[in-house]
Amino acid sequence: MKKLITFAFIVILILSCHSILSAQTNTDIFDRFPWLITDNIVDPNSCNSEAIDIYQQSIFSFLLVTDASGTSTLYNQDGQFYCQNAANYDCVTAYNFDAAIETWTCDDSCDDETGTIFYEVCNNGQLFFFVETDGGQVFDPYFDRIPSYIPVDGQRISFNFIDASFTTPCAIAEKAIDVTCVEILETPEIIADCQAHSGVITFDQCDDGSEFYFIRTEMDELLDAYLAPGLQFEFHDGQSVSFDYYDAAFNSPCSISDRAIVVTCIEEAIPSDPTVFADFPFLSDLVNTSDCSGLSIEVYNQGPFSFIFVRSGEDTGELYFQDGTFYCSSMIGYDCVALYNFDAPTRTWSCGDSGAASSETRSAQANNNPSFIPFPNPTNGRFTIDISSSNKNVQSLLVSDALGRIIIQRDIDPFTESIDMDISEYQKGIYYIVLQSGDERTLKKIVKQ
Repeated sequence: MKKLITFAFIVILILSCHSILSAQTNTDIFDRFPWLITDNIVDPNSCNSEAIDIYQQSIFSFLLVTDASGTSTLYNQDGQFYCQNAANYDCVTAYNFDAAIETWTCDDSCDDETGTIFYEVCNNGQLFFFVETDGGQVFDPYFDRIPSYIPVDGQRISFNFIDASFTTPCAIAEKAIDVTCVEILETPEIIADCQAHSGVITFDQCDDGSEFYFIRTEMDELLDAYLAPGLQFEFHDGQSVSFDYYDAAFNSPCSISDRAIVVTCIEEAIPSDPTVFADFPFLSDLVNTSDCSGLSIEVYNQGPFSFIFVRSGEDTGELYFQDGTFYCSSMIGYDCVALYNFDAPTRTWSCGDSGAASSETRSAQANNNPSFIPFPNPTNGRFTIDISSSNKNVQSLLVSDALGRIIIQRDIDPFTESIDMDISEYQKGIYYIVLQSGDERTLKKIVKQ
């Protein structure tokens, strides 16, 4: 299996002459943590390449001090020793810290070297990133000290470094280096559109006998795909995907492929499902399938309930509950789908897809669902559910609050005609009743006063 590139990736529209020093770089660190000097850990007036990274965990600070030899030691804010990095032990990982909130390096200028980031396949067949200096040297850089930095192919940077304590695994590089600071001088423009291309994932053997994944495009090209830095995706044979990419700066090691690409965006393609109109009849009042340019529908499941997002643009649309109750509107800077923390949609429909359900189909679907009437509605707490008009045996019932939390759930005996319910102990508001019959379910809203 092809190994993914193991560094972070972001789609960058324009970044020019923008500096990144993983966090603030302050000399007042020594005023706030005087033990750094008094305990002879770091002398800011007589240092070489020492560095300090500060991590925050709750109300406490932790300092990772790296000496001139590259050895990193972790202290708490009072100067108490916590741990020391080793070849197979990383203190930051062990204590589950997030990115450093502040850094200091002995030399705050970040211009020892300038160069350009590029990608190349290493001896083991993995895609690595390297930096070629303006003097023509090629280094294998490691940015462990600067977790917020994101290498991009073709990016111009200035940087400081110390020699790494290990040998680079890539013959193309002169040596491995530990980068202590980096500034971005220029970044090429990269725009990713996940709907730009479509294809099907296929697995096949490469020249060395290893099994690789490829993308067979709609133009019948076989692409040897490498995920861009930080991009993650689980590949399955026969999986339909939409994606965007740029051509890799190297040749594919697999002769069966047409070319190697770096994928900048990839999504599993969910087939359009016109039956959403049958399952959610209120959509026919919102979407005219003969005049719906730019509209699409996404169905999200949350517990036993469905939420339907009618999208009118990249950042705009309306979210509805499965019974047609309006929930919220999306706009630039306000995303309903993110607000309700939905996972990926389980069903979709896009304008122009053939086979949108007709009104006759929707009516037939509705007539097959179990019907019921709760009364009185509104209620003070006690009410009865009349299911005598249902043309199917109801198997189960549940009641939930407006947030989808189930408060009552029970099985229903065959041929039951009415069910007495009591929600007196619950607060006033809107509740939902769901009757289940086989694979079909029907929902009604009831109001408790």
